[in-house]
Amino acid sequence: MASGKETPRQKMINLMYLVFIAMLALNMSKEVLSAFGMITEQTQDNTALLESRVDSFKTAIDLAVTENQEGFNTDFKTTADSIQIISDNFDNYIASILPNEVKKTIQNQVSGLDTIINDYEVMDKADYFNNLWFLNSDGKLTDASTLDKDELPLGDKSGEGFIRKMNEFKTQFSNLIIKFSPESDPNFKIIKSNDSLKKLGEADNKLGGFKTGKGGTYSDIIDGVNEIFSTSDVVNRDGDGTSWMEYHFFGYPEVASTTKLAVLQSNIRSAQAELYSAMLGGQFKLNSTLSNFDAYVVADRSSYYSGSNFTGKIVLGKKSDDLDPKSAFINNVELLDSDNAINTDGSINLDFRVGSLGENNISGNVIFMEDGEEISIPVNQTYEVVNKPNKAFISADKMRVVYIGVENPISISFSGIDNNNVSARAPGLRRVGSSGGSYVLDLTDGVPTEMSQQMDPNDRKVMIKVNGKLEGGETVNDKAAFEVKPLPKPIANIAGNTDQFSYTRAALSTARIKAKFDNAFAYQLDLNVFGFDMDVAGQPTVTVRGNRFDDNARSALRSARRGSFVTISKIKVKAAGTTVDLQQASPLIIKISD
Repeated sequence: MASGKETPRQKMINLMYLVFIAMLALNMSKEVLSAFGMITEQTQDNTALLESRVDSFKTAIDLAVTENQEGFNTDFKTTADSIQIISDNFDNYIASILPNEVKKTIQNQVSGLDTIINDYEVMDKADYFNNLWFLNSDGKLTDASTLDKDELPLGDKSGEGFIRKMNEFKTQFSNLIIKFSPESDPNFKIIKSNDSLKKLGEADNKLGGFKTGKGGTYSDIIDGVNEIFSTSDVVNRDGDGTSWMEYHFFGYPEVASTTKLAVLQSNIRSAQAELYSAMLGGQFKLNSTLSNFDAYVVADRSSYYSGSNFTGKIVLGKKSDDLDPKSAFINNVELLDSDNAINTDGSINLDFRVGSLGENNISGNVIFMEDGEEISIPVNQTYEVVNKPNKAFISADKMRVVYIGVENPISISFSGIDNNNVSARAPGLRRVGSSGGSYVLDLTDGVPTEMSQQMDPNDRKVMIKVNGKLEGGETVNDKAAFEVKPLPKPIANIAGNTDQFSYTRAALSTARIKAKFDNAFAYQLDLNVFGFDMDVAGQPTVTVRGNRFDDNARSALRSARRGSFVTISKIKVKAAGTTVDLQQASPLIIKISD
């Protein structure tokens, strides 16, 4: 600010500046609170993944014990079950302490819909944990006597109670490991043959933290649990000693303390996953060495075309990034001489020209060093080489012709090529569904103009062209021609009687004239008669609309003598589901029997 006497205008400017700074600080505070909330949610997501991993490890241990796999006795299941119980109990205890979530409804500016989110910006006070765990600003902790009696059945949530629960979990976890593996006790010693004392659990590649599946012994896990769940006093930024609870939780916003507890819950599952992984991996390592591994050739494809390259990988029974082969001599070629020969998962890349048609061999050895000795793992695998496809398989599901006026189902495929990489073209042709080899040649509205222009008037055929895309990107083509025919001539009938038959005058006057295709025709459409001509000897022709005799037809029928013939011709028929005109149905000749 300027020194000396300030004008009213200067005072106003200074005041506005202070308000502006305060607003910036307020916005910064809200952003920090929201950041803590996002970290909490991410930590909870990570915990869910750890829980899934724990479940997988626990299932594997139970299965190994149930199947009496070598080295897996009932102690494995007993220890795993006990660890699960104490981990669940401590995790549930922490969950019961967490404050209730505060929800907020916002309008999503993208979708325009209301969305419910956690409102972390209101969790800026320290009152919840300060009141729950601390008696005063000196950091003295609450105990069970300070809690409401209604809360005690749910567990002692006081500050002293929380410290006690955390120490109990740490001690129980470590003791279960020591009971399962006594040599993991830091005080455990054995006498070696040279009479020297050596503590088990020391390893050259000892790793700290919870890194699932990596080397580290049971004693390493105990060290990690004791460190991460330690409640020892700490030194603050001023160099003063303070309690673990006061250092981590006193005076912090509610959202920050909630985040710390979420991390603590994640550490529970991380420790559990690390132990289960060690129980599985440690025993399997005792059961097998590299000399017992098998090498497998994993081909990129099930078969190969002549002239193409074989591509695939050699993998061992166990894939791991710590596998470091000394040699991979396959089909008289040292693969390790090539760049990028080994993948991050320990697999070895293969890429060479395939052999002749038929069965071919991949043989050689992969060599590793174990305890200063070479371990040679033989490779012996076969693969099949087939001719490159150049013919598509195309067939009509009904017959080798397609008909005008119906949807003709067509099956199209290319040998050795997935249907998703096969496409077909023809006027009126469309695929049924998003994938697969089923198509329909739709001629319900007649022959498309494009198809008609391509047809030879004396040889009406439609050409279906097929393209197939091979795995390497190469394209193969084929085509097939189908004869195009009109729908066959319908067959008229009265009560199932066709062609020439006898009928009474009364029955004929009320009969319904129907039509259908011959039973040998694959498409049985619904046919309807909508008109016909009737002829009686000595009477003029009567034209009828519909499929029954009208008054004029019945009048002419009355004049017909017994034994005379009534002819029904020019029978007009239409089919449901198509706009194509059908041929007139075959005529009926009826002899009057009365």
